[in-house]
Amino acid sequence: MIEKSVEELNFVHSDNPMPTVEVDIDSIPEQFYGYPDLITQGIKSFVESSPKCKATLYIYQGNSVNFHTQTYSAFIGIVGNKKDELLELILKSFQKVSGIQARYSDYITESMGMMQFHIEGGKVWRPSDAMTWETNDEHNDESDIESEEAVEENDGKRNSTPLRYRAARSDTTIGVIKNKIETTFGLPEGSVSLCGPDGKSLRSDARISTLRERWE
Repeated sequence: MIEKSVEELNFVHSDNPMPTVEVDIDSIPEQFYGYPDLITQGIKSFVESSPKCKATLYIYQGNSVNFHTQTYSAFIGIVGNKKDELLELILKSFQKVSGIQARYSDYITESMGMMQFHIEGGKVWRPSDAMTWETNDEHNDESDIESEEAVEENDGKRNSTPLRYRAARSDTTIGVIKNKIETTFGLPEGSVSLCGPDGKSLRSDARISTLRERWE
């Protein structure tokens, strides 16, 4: 694992609207834990063979009827070179998995989305926290990352898809997500509360879809 601060990466920006690939988050089978790994798998080989490719992926999440039913979708837009090829690879990665609903879709602007992936130096970078981005790399050395012993001592074995960047399915309960947040960040049991705009906590048996509806 290699880490870099946000100052070390050259994120790509644009004021122009971006075409997107849309994926219905709830149609992604649970074993994939959302879209991050599928995006990475779809573009990794292309990125490694195109070291001059530099692009930033912006993702907006919201309600959609583009699949002729109400869905909660992620809209993936790209700023940078090779964006058409990258979008096509992302769409194909989704379409390879039975049951996933994905398509070319509406335009978004940079201000609508969040930076969730960045391509630079032949690597796919993803945010580790607010100030640090990371990439998996088979050619790690001591100058690039912490030793395995240090990682295990401090944080345990890292997952290639941090839970804090996975999209919660609409049918997941509030209680399940609260427990995952507490476990992931080492917080005391019962310390996490998911609230509506009125500041009131939702019941543990309420669904994530209810939380989203209250904030719309």
